[in-house]
Amino acid sequence: VNSDDEGNYTFSVECGKIYNVRAEKEAYTTKEESVTIADEDGKTKLDIALEKEQCKVTIGDDLGKCFGIKNIYFDFDKSNIRVEAAIDLEKILDVMNQYPKMKLDIRSHTDSRGSFKYN
Repeated sequence: VNSDDEGNYTFSVECGKIYNVRAEKEAYTTKEESVTIADEDGKTKLDIALEKEQCKVTIGDDLGKCFGIKNIYFDFDKSNIRVEAAIDLEKILDVMNQYPKMKLDIRSHTDSRGSFKYN
């Protein structure tokens, strides 16, 4: 059965039976649940929330590309991380917490907004 744009679908089944429902979508975890249909006419609602799969990372992979993180820029003459960059960095922090022995290669450089001497 295919769902609508909001993920809802309907179909008819026999009452008093147990059904296994499988929900899957590309790039999301697949889940299966059993639902018992009552011995009476009516509707049974089953909500299955799928979680987005984490990128599978191996040695040498670029975490930025894996998580869709773009270059991180700083405001002129500042060293603070911008709010939108902090959100992206949280994704990498989650992976680092899962794999504490992971080593990262982080690079930064000056830009062309200041003078050559300033940069």
